[in-house]
Amino acid sequence: MNEMPDRLVNSQDGIDRLEALCRELDDEERVRLRMEDGSAVEGVVTVRPTVQTFRYGDGNEGLNALLRLDPLDGTMPPRYIWLDGVVEVTRLGTS
Repeated sequence: MNEMPDRLVNSQDGIDRLEALCRELDDEERVRLRMEDGSAVEGVVTVRPTVQTFRYGDGNEGLNALLRLDPLDGTMPPRYIWLDGVVEVTRLGTS
């Protein structure tokens, strides 16, 4: 996947928050994510995301992390979510 985030994280607090979110998202964990716009997304974490460096053509550089979230029922395609937009992670437990 060759995606670029809409926003880049540059502050140490923001980087620490991204890293903490990554640690909460274990492989194959069933989760509910509360997004900053108030919406919620549920699914299965395919693999724990990692914080990565991105650089835009204008030289702007920063960090973000991309999460692949598979649907709980397997009937829809996976969603890709930038972690900078996640406010809260709730673990849903096993099926």
